[in-house]
Amino acid sequence: MRTKIGIAILLATGILGVVGAVGRTNSAPQAPTAPPAPQPLVVHEWGTFTNFSGSDGIQLDFRPLIENELPPFVYDRSWHGSGPFSKRQRVARQRMETPITYFYSDHPRQLDVRVDFPQGLLTEFYPPAIKMTPRYAGEQEALKDSSLTWKISLQPEADDAAREALPKVSAEDHYGFARETDATLLKAVDSFGIEYVEKFLFYRGLGNFSLPLRLEALPDRRFRVVNDGPDPIAGLFLVMIDEQGLHFCAHASVAAHSTLEAVVPDETAASEELGDRMAHALVAAGLFEKEADAMVHTWQSSWFSEPGARLFYLVPRRLTDEIIPLHIEPAPDQMVRVLVGRMETLTPETAESLLAVVRGMGTCSSPDVEPLRSELDRLGRFADPALAYLRAHADDEGMRATLARLQR
Repeated sequence: MRTKIGIAILLATGILGVVGAVGRTNSAPQAPTAPPAPQPLVVHEWGTFTNFSGSDGIQLDFRPLIENELPPFVYDRSWHGSGPFSKRQRVARQRMETPITYFYSDHPRQLDVRVDFPQGLLTEFYPPAIKMTPRYAGEQEALKDSSLTWKISLQPEADDAAREALPKVSAEDHYGFARETDATLLKAVDSFGIEYVEKFLFYRGLGNFSLPLRLEALPDRRFRVVNDGPDPIAGLFLVMIDEQGLHFCAHASVAAHSTLEAVVPDETAASEELGDRMAHALVAAGLFEKEADAMVHTWQSSWFSEPGARLFYLVPRRLTDEIIPLHIEPAPDQMVRVLVGRMETLTPETAESLLAVVRGMGTCSSPDVEPLRSELDRLGRFADPALAYLRAHADDEGMRATLARLQR
């Protein structure tokens, strides 16, 4: 009897064990899953270089002149939003305009950021940097060995209060277009420990370096693009704006150490078409769509409205890193830098028209008297180098003296 009871107990135990095992198999907790890996730190930047050349393609120094298109909260080298520092009398070969640096992160980060400008001077910036070199020394500062350093913290979960801390800009302000992206909000601290909120780092400057591309203007809307550098250059747009409207032609690239011949058509085009095609080229170079749109909207009134002839192209990344090295610690997982070169040129027709006006006015030539005033106003900040170009190519000493007197 005990034997039968023992067998029964063993059988029951075995069955229950099997049932239990089956139960444990079905209800066993899943192996713990690893927390989702943090998304990479992504940094994107866009900006422009602007220069001016005569019809022969030789780049000329010019005065930037434009100072009032920035909001008043932007700092200059004197550390004032509207301080005594002025670029109006500074002459340079290159104007570096609006490099905008965006950061993308899914969690808070602390970053040290420094931009160097070995062949130029960084003139405006926002938010305030924690360090600026060289220290401000008045109007005669050399255009070399400049840098800005920021300490920033990324705020991916910024609340409404943090967003409300963004400095206010009007709906028509070009600076505000740069905020129309999905970039992570950031806070920067200055040397006094004061915090500033923005969606990007902004800086600009003046330099005396040369770029490897030359633009020669020939008669009848013909141009010669000469690439003297070791890199192929992509995304070329030749644009002319005259009394009839906007004209342009596009070319995919010009190879290293080669020449491209181009003709701008007589037919006019809509600025929206040109803007869309330029935005597409910027996206192909690595920018997000909203960033490309922000860049085009920022410069639309200048790129597509100012009278004259100009070439836009994508500066090779190697050259961008050489001209304005950008250092970020910890290093980002991805960094895209897309700078657009803008080359203004004096066409033979414009040069002859200006020279004819000066000849016609004779000894009464004055930059404040019509019709010369209108001619110079149309050239804007490039009027001075245009006069310098005509002076260098004038046939007689009298005309050279007149053109020298007209230079502002």
